[in-house]
Amino acid sequence: MTTQEAVGHVSFALGAVSYWVRDEIWLRSLLILSFATGLIYNAMPPVGPLWLVLFWLTVYVFINVYRIVTKLAEARKVRLTEEEAELRDTVFPEFTPVEFAKLMRISTWKAVPAGVALTTQGKMVSEVSVIQSGHLNVEIDGRNVHTMKDGEIVGEMSFIGGNPATATVRTITPTRYVAWEQPALRALLARNPAMSSAMRSVFSVELTRKLIESDQQRVAPRV
Repeated sequence: MTTQEAVGHVSFALGAVSYWVRDEIWLRSLLILSFATGLIYNAMPPVGPLWLVLFWLTVYVFINVYRIVTKLAEARKVRLTEEEAELRDTVFPEFTPVEFAKLMRISTWKAVPAGVALTTQGKMVSEVSVIQSGHLNVEIDGRNVHTMKDGEIVGEMSFIGGNPATATVRTITPTRYVAWEQPALRALLARNPAMSSAMRSVFSVELTRKLIESDQQRVAPRV
């Protein structure tokens, strides 16, 4: 393999890897490296530099540099409260700071006493909620099946499937949580495909955790 061929392979490999990266800064950084090595590759042919290709690769490099600079500038403007920063780190790590700020703009923080039902089995759920502090019982057919705590999500299954609640979720201590009205959340995700992908990842992690806990409860020895 010649040096020129090796440089060409590196250029295309970096471009391929960028398709696996969700974070925009990393994606554009990989593209810049791909285009930069492409510049080297197209400057090395025995027939001489391919100026048309070099020109457009240079344009692509500058476009991606500009987008990185503007994205970092946007991120610096984001100011999250301590509660919001903790929520992003623990529940929404897939969201960029800018995306999470958009998500929080349509949210509502709520505090309720013990005995309040956030969902009722068989009824439609109006909100998706994340517990910030407190404990809640999950009841199916009047039987307690799980106790929810900080960081857990309420209403994501109804949001995904558009179906009534499969369980009643009721507070057993004073509880503080953040909530999103389903129509507003759907509209936001529809306008932002990257946020929609990130939310699917968040819901997937939550549903996997719930399935694991459900399996553990079924196999637990009865005493």
